[in-house]
Amino acid sequence: MAQTAAGHAVHQLLLSVRALLDALRQWSEQRMDETQVSDAYVNFGNNFNTTITEFRALRIDMDDLLKIPDELRSSLENCLAEDQTPRTLDVYLPPVNKTMKKLLQGLADRQHMYRQVMPQARRWS
Repeated sequence: MAQTAAGHAVHQLLLSVRALLDALRQWSEQRMDETQVSDAYVNFGNNFNTTITEFRALRIDMDDLLKIPDELRSSLENCLAEDQTPRTLDVYLPPVNKTMKKLLQGLADRQHMYRQVMPQARRWS
């Protein structure tokens, strides 16, 4: 089955979530610097915006998720302003995870609407 543009956007968004979390972990281990975490966040933001655009094209409301990049940026800025240690990550990862959980739940909540609009789509990817 061919993947829809919205399905592809969600897939890319999920990959960028994973990459951002991995970058943050590597930052805490001093294997990545702040710029690399920032680049991962920018990639997440681009994929987030693409996902929003694709869902809006299908007339699926995403407005409740629009603050997620700002919430995430705030948590990341606070984390990156601290010492580059696993302990810092332990402090700041819960709010990052909370924001990501909100995103994932928001996407899951729209799966039914997506399937109604795109009956041939049985899954996101």
